[in-house]
Amino acid sequence: MAPLLWAEYNIDSKLGFASSLAFAREGINLNLYPQYHQNIKTNIHLFWTIDITTPRGRKPKRVALHRIPHINIGRVHGAEDTEVYIFFPEMYNAQKVTNFPGKADDKANELIRVWMDEIFIPSLFEVLSPAQRMKYPKTWLEAKLRARAQYSERSTRLPVAGEEAYAKSLSDTVPKDKLRDFWQSVKQKL
Repeated sequence: MAPLLWAEYNIDSKLGFASSLAFAREGINLNLYPQYHQNIKTNIHLFWTIDITTPRGRKPKRVALHRIPHINIGRVHGAEDTEVYIFFPEMYNAQKVTNFPGKADDKANELIRVWMDEIFIPSLFEVLSPAQRMKYPKTWLEAKLRARAQYSERSTRLPVAGEEAYAKSLSDTVPKDKLRDFWQSVKQKL
């Protein structure tokens, strides 16, 4: 099992930082189409010290966790109220309006597409058998299209404005015995 680096508890919440996804003893229900609305939006009064570039060089700065770019990559299987996020502190920009990795080279969703297509999905495919890989999308765009198709098939009524985005997600459980190797592959690709 991966060690939990630290944990915080509150009356109605818990937070921990893990060194590997293997902390999820029953597996993770992976979110293969992460979206902005799934991110932490409110101040949860937790801070992370990151290095920022100033005219005088790099210096540490405490930043509210909800302001650091991140994505929701799923929920712990067997503890579905436990969400799993990946944070990108090097992408922090005080002027950026959202905390979602987004545009690059003026292309919407380019950063999340690169993350999913070049790091996340290839790492997943490295550890899964060919039979297991069949149910997963090969690219971020395929995940997006599958999520939209599933939403359309499930929808039996006209969506309320803004509700459609919340329903469009694509997830599947990654077996617990694959999580450690999967996360090692992600770290190597980074």
